[in-house]
Amino acid sequence: MLYPGPDRWAARVTIGAPTAVADALDTIFKAYDIRGLYPEEIDEAVARRVGNAFVRFTAASTVVVGHDMRESSIPLSAAFIDGATLAGADVM
Repeated sequence: MLYPGPDRWAARVTIGAPTAVADALDTIFKAYDIRGLYPEEIDEAVARRVGNAFVRFTAASTVVVGHDMRESSIPLSAAFIDGATLAGADVM
C-alpha cells in the first residue's frame, strides 16, 4: 500500500499500526469494489488514501468521480478527490 510522503498530506492522516491497517483494508477491499460501514470501516482518511494511491498506481492524469445518494457519499467523495488531486490528477 502506498502512503503519502511528508511533502503531501501525511500530517493530516493518522496511520495506525501496520497490522491494524492491513486488517482494516482486508475487510473493505473486495474483488471489484470497496465496501464498508461508514465511519467504522471506511472514513474520510481511508478515502483520501485510496484516491491518492489510485492515481499513483494507475498514473491517471484525469479521474472522474461519481457517487450515490447516501449522505456518506459527499464526505467520502470529497476526500477521495482531495487524495487524487494531491497525487497530481485532474478530477471531474
